Amino acid sequence: MKLRKQMLLLLAFFTVIGTVGMWSFTNRALKIGFEEMEMSILEGTVLWGVDDIIDLALIVDSSVAPIAAWDDMYEYVESRDPAFVEETFSDNVFSRNEFNLVAIYSETGELIYGKYYDYNGETEKNIPPLLREPSTIETLRDYTPEEPSIIGFIINEDKPIILSSRPIVDTAEVMPSRGTIVVGLDFSEDYVDMIQEITDLPLEYYTFDSSEVPEEIRSSLTLENPFTYETELETIRGYYLVEDLFGDPGIIVAISQTREVYLAGQEARREFLSVIIGLGFLLAVLAIVYADQKILRNITRLTDEVSEINKVDDLSARVHVVTGNNELSSLTHRVNDMLEKLEESRETEIRQRAAMEKLREESTLEIFEAAKKISYLIHNELERPLRSIKQVAYSIREEGKEDLAEILESSIKYSEATLLELSSLTNLGEPKRTVSDLNEIVDAAIANVAPKVGVTISADTGEEFLAINVDALKIIRTVENLIRNGVEAIDGRGEVHVAVTSDEKSATVTITDNGKGILEEDLEYIFEPFYSTKRDAVGLGLPYAKQVIEAHNGMIKVESSSEGTTVTIIIPLKQASE
Repeated sequence: MKLRKQMLLLLAFFTVIGTVGMWSFTNRALKIGFEEMEMSILEGTVLWGVDDIIDLALIVDSSVAPIAAWDDMYEYVESRDPAFVEETFSDNVFSRNEFNLVAIYSETGELIYGKYYDYNGETEKNIPPLLREPSTIETLRDYTPEEPSIIGFIINEDKPIILSSRPIVDTAEVMPSRGTIVVGLDFSEDYVDMIQEITDLPLEYYTFDSSEVPEEIRSSLTLENPFTYETELETIRGYYLVEDLFGDPGIIVAISQTREVYLAGQEARREFLSVIIGLGFLLAVLAIVYADQKILRNITRLTDEVSEINKVDDLSARVHVVTGNNELSSLTHRVNDMLEKLEESRETEIRQRAAMEKLREESTLEIFEAAKKISYLIHNELERPLRSIKQVAYSIREEGKEDLAEILESSIKYSEATLLELSSLTNLGEPKRTVSDLNEIVDAAIANVAPKVGVTISADTGEEFLAINVDALKIIRTVENLIRNGVEAIDGRGEVHVAVTSDEKSATVTITDNGKGILEEDLEYIFEPFYSTKRDAVGLGLPYAKQVIEAHNGMIKVESSSEGTTVTIIIPLKQASE
């Protein structure tokens, strides 16, 4: 056989092998990249529907919280006056507040009062038998001082009921609980329609045993692996399993979407692979050289770029656009068009999250303003009685009853200190900036913290004047609260260390303790007003610190483990108002 023919056959063989190898490699890389992107987006979308169930439970919990702390409700559990509940839970109260269920249990678990009312149909229904079962009652009463409510849902006659359960206490929350109150609402089609309208997503909700959920889907969903999906040619459908109040399978959230990512990827793959196969078989050696210079390098780069975009999840990135009027150029344009659409979707999500964060900040400020007014009213109401009690204590001391006088005076001092703390923690206002020495501010804060047996407070502050333009009183109060938190977190012997450092742009105050630390599930809530893991705490210290530091254009962050907690405050040396 002539050498020319051998070379042609050899080149043809290697062309076929190279073409098939490139086809397989590129096909797999693009397919995996697009499928992973499609699954990630689908799971994130269906989780919106899960979050909406939690949001409804939190709304119910916010409604039951004030009712559970009524003194009248506290007295009712003892008196069981039917006139009280008939007036408090009349039909129009259910309609006005848009809930369907109220159940009141005694401290022993006895159902004292129950009403299940359909305010849309204006009909009263039987209390779900599930709410009379001892196991259910035990679950609804499984709250703790750290978690004073139970939220979730139960399934009643194949229909979900969103519930919140709280202990019945007096307004001052100093007396022991007398029972439990449960408030719930039917998760009806109206709420599903509302969620679909708010999210602009075709979310669907089914009970776990619903016949509308395919058996193979239901059998594949577990609490350990709650997400699954099924695909058709142009659509993909995701399912997410949500557990009920008892930790059992309860609701399946589903959503159907067009397979835009998948279909775009398939079309791109088909175009690209047809280019490779056509060039590989038709151009032989010249096609190999041409493909190496014009196609294969671009394809490798495209594959790497798609994989890298998928790896780092940066939807603002774009693949390199191949010039010319060919299939590869069309592919890169299509990929970039697809990334642009995905980026727009993510930016919309970011804007929505930013709007929610803004609402949260505004709510925090409103809470502080309300707390300030309440603090002012409490101070005015208690000031005169405290003065009178002081006079009584003085008279008792004059009569020689010094032990009794000391008890009264100690209680008065505690009450006055509590009022002063509440007043200072709710008094935000605009910072009154003056040039101060940050080292002296920190030393003053340390001096204000009462010592505790076995706990030492050490400081690493400089002797030089560290000039900073701040509201010194508010910064002292902030650092003082953080140091006190560290001291109170230590059981037995330990140390709280405070360090001050600075650079050209900012100053940093670090408070470190070797206490018991903060649980990971509590960290995301520590800056929420009135949230505290400590008994008898107001829950305004850290929210106050965050507001003060951010008012000074600074930032505060908390890191914690079982070995202790570190709080870091960073304040710019030059304020925006200067």
